[in-house]
This record gives sequence, C-alpha cells and structure tokens, in this order.
Amino acid sequence: MNQRPSKRRRVVEDTHTPAQSTPDDLAFPLMALPAEIRITIYRMVLTRQHPLLLHARRPDFDGEIPKGEQPFSTSERNTKPHPSHFRAEVKRRSQEDKDEDAALRPAEPLGPALLRTCKQIHREAREFLYAENHFVLQMESALYSLQSLAQRDRGYIKNVTITIRSQFDIIDTFADIVRLGLRYCWKLQTVTILFKGERTFVPPHPVVNAGANTRRTITKSPHANAFHTLRWLPQHCNVVLEGSVDEDILGVAEHEEKMRETLDKVAYLRRQHLMPERF
Repeated sequence: MNQRPSKRRRVVEDTHTPAQSTPDDLAFPLMALPAEIRITIYRMVLTRQHPLLLHARRPDFDGEIPKGEQPFSTSERNTKPHPSHFRAEVKRRSQEDKDEDAALRPAEPLGPALLRTCKQIHREAREFLYAENHFVLQMESALYSLQSLAQRDRGYIKNVTITIRSQFDIIDTFADIVRLGLRYCWKLQTVTILFKGERTFVPPHPVVNAGANTRRTITKSPHANAFHTLRWLPQHCNVVLEGSVDEDILGVAEHEEKMRETLDKVAYLRRQHLMPERF
C-alpha cells in the first residue's frame, strides 16, 4: 500500500526554488570582444571632448601625510605646507572661481572604476584616460594631484591648463608645479597658462651691467625669473600664454621656447641644472 507524502514533505517540495546565477555567470565577457570594440568602449567611458578637472583631495593640513603618497617630494616644505599658506590661498578664491571649478566637472561623469576591473584592462585603458583628455589643474592642489599619480600614468598626460590669478601663485606655487610635477609628464605636448585678474606684479629692479664699450640696463622681475622653471618641461612641449601677460614674463617664456627649439637633447638637459643668471 502506497503511503501519501507527509505535509512536511510537501512543504519542502513546494518551497524549493531554482539555483540563482552566480556573479561569474553574469560577468560581461569584455576581453572576448575584438580589440577595436574594446578601444571604442574605453574611449566612451574614459574620455571627454571638454577639459577635465584633475584634482586629488589633499589630507588635512594638520594631519600626517602618508609617505607613499609623496614619492617625488624633496623637502619638508612640499610634504607638509604651513597651514597659513593654504588659508591665504582659500581666502583669495572668489565665488566666481568656485563656480568655474564646478563647471569643469563633466555632466556625464567618467568611469575610472573600469581600470580596477583587472590588470589587463588597466594596462589597455589607462592610456586613453590620461593621454586623450585635456586636464585643468588647480593651483592649490596641482602638485599633490600630479604626485598622487603613478609615474606610468602621469607619463601619459599630454595637455594641461593652469590658471594664475595673482603674483602669489607665481612666487609660492607655480615653480614647484613645473619642477616637481609637470617635469615628470614625459609626453607633455601643450601647457596652457591662463592669467586672470589684474596684473599686480612688483616692478622689476634695474640692474646695470657695464661692458667694455657699452652700458645697458637689464630689468629682472622675481615673477619673470620664476618662469625660468619652464626649462624643466620636456623639450617637445609647447607653452601657450593667455590673458593679461606681463611683458617680462612673456620675454622669459619666449626665451625658453627658443632654447627648446635650438638646443640639442644633451645641451637642453644640461641647461636644466644651470641657474638663470648663467643662461
């Protein structure tokens, strides 16, 4: 005589559900696609036609900065700036500048998380992110943002824009950005320096040089001398000055451009370690 299944057995059978799909079953086979399609996907996810703000959030001014995040720092002043310096920088920023920074954030955000998918995708896609975008650097965070990148990633950067709003930006920050940051962007092609606001530069002090038969006066400005750091840029890099540019600064920039065009590779590298007075 057949026995009927118990109620408990029926409950177990009625509540049984099919096994759910595992994450491996739902993964998109990106690496199985042809290389041409993968490149198109990388460009759609990681590049934009308009300039992008390159900004890494800096640790608290009073806190310790991890050593690993400052691989190219050469002095204590660069790794732990004095808090009063940053308070002065923030105080000078107007609401218009903040609105401009907000406008640089794309309406359609990038997808850099794609680079963390696997090592092969990271190797294939990182060049599109850094080489095919035009980056805008903030004066307050430019050096830290560049130093936060790995050298292989930083070496892909080709186009950047820096905005100078006052003489303090030149004296305090600009030279370090070029010498300790942009210097290591080996494939850099264009650096656009945008001067905003009124020119409040200190007049240069006249220096009289006596020659054998002639006597001439050479004017030197500390702000113009700061632009001699452009010699640290890659030799193939082009510097574009926009806005209200001081004549002394323009003269130094033109001189550096001439040196990049006329010197050979060895002479250009040797000249980087000379003081401006010996040029």
